[in-house]
Amino acid sequence: MMKRLVWLITILPVVGGLSACAPKSTQSRPTASPATTPTVVASPSPPSAVGASSPQTQAIAIGNFGFADIEALGAAGCGMTLWLPEDATRRGGDRRFILLNGLEADSMVMKLNGEVVRFRRTAASGNEFYGQQTSQTFVSHDGNITAQVNVTLGQAGEIESVAIQGGTLRVAQGSASVEVPVLGDAGC
Repeated sequence: MMKRLVWLITILPVVGGLSACAPKSTQSRPTASPATTPTVVASPSPPSAVGASSPQTQAIAIGNFGFADIEALGAAGCGMTLWLPEDATRRGGDRRFILLNGLEADSMVMKLNGEVVRFRRTAASGNEFYGQQTSQTFVSHDGNITAQVNVTLGQAGEIESVAIQGGTLRVAQGSASVEVPVLGDAGC
């Protein structure tokens, strides 16, 4: 097991695309800084209201995480990472992730409106892969935000991984919601 862990640590910077394969640290880490620039900003329907908000509703801004943020959150390990299609061309080590979900209960993390938000999975169906399923519903710990993930699996990777060749992530809070296309991977 230790040999395998050392091998993963050695190969990860070379492969760089699969943050889910990074070893999980047991040390307590500080939270990631909220200075990361949001990648998607959407506001409530109708589409003509993009960028506008009223006192009753607020736009949902989906932020992102880099590898340093993932380590700082203690979120590295086996599981699933999702990113926006425009980030697919970034080198693996420079990729920006919008959703992280580990194997442990209540391990899903996103950055919304500049804040790190932790979620628990409340429903799942479809094909199983690395502790995930192709359709998953998550609710924030305070119960105010719902995230729905639907993905299509791609090819198996070289290091106990599978590509996520496409899918959608829908985030809803009150009457506001945003849906974005996603790519990703999962593994251990």
